[in-house]
Amino acid sequence: MSQLNNGVFSFGPFRVEVRTSRLYNEGHRVKVARKPFQLLVFLLKNRGHVVPKAALIHEIWGADTTKDDTDLAALVRMVRKGLGDNAGNPLYIGTVPSQGYSFIFMDVTHTEHDELAGDTGGPISVVPPDSNAGGGLGVLTTATLAIIPLLGLAWLFLLPWCLIRLPTPLATAYVLMAALGSSYVVLTVSPSTKRTKLLGCIAGFLLAFCVYYSWPFAIRPMSWYSMRPGQAWKNTRFPSQSSLFLVEFETVPQRDQLDSVFALSNGPGTNYPDFACLARLSVGGKIEAFDGERDAYRALSQLTYRKRQRYRFRFAVDPPNHKYSVYVRDDHGEEYTIAKDFEFRGSQRTVRAFANFGTRMDFTTADNWLSAVTVCELHVYSF
Repeated sequence: MSQLNNGVFSFGPFRVEVRTSRLYNEGHRVKVARKPFQLLVFLLKNRGHVVPKAALIHEIWGADTTKDDTDLAALVRMVRKGLGDNAGNPLYIGTVPSQGYSFIFMDVTHTEHDELAGDTGGPISVVPPDSNAGGGLGVLTTATLAIIPLLGLAWLFLLPWCLIRLPTPLATAYVLMAALGSSYVVLTVSPSTKRTKLLGCIAGFLLAFCVYYSWPFAIRPMSWYSMRPGQAWKNTRFPSQSSLFLVEFETVPQRDQLDSVFALSNGPGTNYPDFACLARLSVGGKIEAFDGERDAYRALSQLTYRKRQRYRFRFAVDPPNHKYSVYVRDDHGEEYTIAKDFEFRGSQRTVRAFANFGTRMDFTTADNWLSAVTVCELHVYSF
């Protein structure tokens, strides 16, 4: 290999100091490994000429090397990255297909001494070291692409089972916008290569699905608690809702033939007439809802509940029209329509807003120390 001559090359905003093996961009040092720097200097010395690939390989690695065109191309990518050059529209280093490379920026000045060397303590822009022969993704990009999928997996495992997913145009548009936005963020810190563009899109869509599944309308979860016969109403407040909204929760009856009620009201209730929307696990083993028009509990679909099985309730409440619907999903994933556009309870037909979730369990002749119903994961969704 030939020895690098001393001197300074200046072109555009860059200054190359051969003796100290340093590259500066407008006075800011750009850290570059030895072999990429050696390749840059050799191309500068032969600027305006096409340097064959074989000559470059011989210059960088010597005559006995096993390196090939692929290794050389990786080295050229590292030099281009240090210069901020683009292979598709090069300003400094051009590619001549099947032949070699050429330094095509001709406004270059060369001095034999490096007395113009800049302050070595200036800011440093980092270029991947020579050991990263594949061109590298960079520390920031690698960290971004690693963290986003991990966060995605965490949210996907923890939240989807307890949050509602609605296939509405609004939800679809939200997912697409989140995907495009997050992909753009990843791509702005990534090199312009096909590999990183693909990884950026994948990371973006993972982030979009995370955001989608952790739907922002979910107000807050409620911890597990158990209701036993004869206890006072258990009231849980949530932000006031005056337009269409959904309430979701899960319940697990500890035995058959309970008498447990789940209800919604504007404020804390102490008796049944205080609640406008009610659903219950009846003594007869059925899940029913209160129909204000008939002033009685009934069910559009027959669903018999079983002890120690999980049931997912969903109330869809329309305060302006004084109607509500109730849907229940059993432990096998099948959903039943218990109520559809039922009227509010007669004593609550003028209610305009809701801000309370109440539960109660009454005594039955079959009650014993095992009688209880567990309620968990209350979520409220606004629209």
